[in-house]
Amino acid sequence: MKSHMLKQHRLKLKNSPVDSKINHNVFSASKVIKKPLLFLSKTLNELSKLWSYGTGLILILVICLFIGVFGSLSNNNNINTENSPLSAEVLAYEGIITQYAIQYGIEEYVPIIEAIMMQESGGKGNDPMQAAECGFNTKYPHVPNGIEDPVYSIEVGIQNFANCLATAKVLNINDNNNLYLALQGYNYGKAYITWAYDLFGCYSKANAKVYSDNKKSELKIKVFGDPEYVEHVLRYYHFGNSNIIEIAKKNWK
Repeated sequence: MKSHMLKQHRLKLKNSPVDSKINHNVFSASKVIKKPLLFLSKTLNELSKLWSYGTGLILILVICLFIGVFGSLSNNNNINTENSPLSAEVLAYEGIITQYAIQYGIEEYVPIIEAIMMQESGGKGNDPMQAAECGFNTKYPHVPNGIEDPVYSIEVGIQNFANCLATAKVLNINDNNNLYLALQGYNYGKAYITWAYDLFGCYSKANAKVYSDNKKSELKIKVFGDPEYVEHVLRYYHFGNSNIIEIAKKNWK
C-alpha cells in the first residue's frame, strides 16, 4: 500500500506545473546565457579581424607618409621664373663672360652665367662671380671677396660652373632638373650635387633646405648658403643672346 502511494506521489510531482515551470526556466536561462556568449565570441572574432585590418591600414599609412616625405625631398618644387632685369654692370661683362664660356665649353649657358653674376654681386666689386672660395681659385685667398681681379673672378667662376654642370650630368640648357642641381651646387659647393644625386636623384627646394640645415649644425654656424638659390638666379635668366654667342665664337676662334 505504501509502495503504491509513493508511486502516485512521484507521478504527481512529475506532472506538476511547478516542475514544468522550473524546467522551462532552466531552459530559458541557458538560452539567455548562451546568447551573450555567442555575441561575445562574435565580437572578439570581429575585433581580431579589425585589429588585423587596422594593422595593415597603419602600415599602409606609414608607407604613404614615407613616400610623401621622400617625394617632397626628391621632386622639384615649382620655380618662379618671373624675370628681373640685369644690371648695367653685369651687361658690361657680357663679352668677357662669353669668351670664357666658350673657352670652357659652356657657351650656351651665357644667360645663366649672367644670372649667376647678377645674384652674386649685381656685377659690382672685384669678385663679381664670388668665386674666391672655390677650388679653382689659385691666386687669391679663399675668403669671401678674396679675388681682386674681376676678369679672373669671371674665369674662375665660369670654370667652377662648368665643373658643376659636368658633376650634375647636365645634358644641355633645357635639362632643367640637372641644371637646377648644378646651380645649387655653385652656391653650396660640389659636395651638395653628389649628396642630392645619390640620395634623391635631383635637386629640390626641400632637400636644399635639409642640406643647409645639416651643414649649419655640422659647422655650428647660423647661415650656410642660400636654399632658394636656384629660384633667385632664375629670376635674372634671360633668353635671346644666341647672336652674341655666334659673334663671340668667330672673334675667339
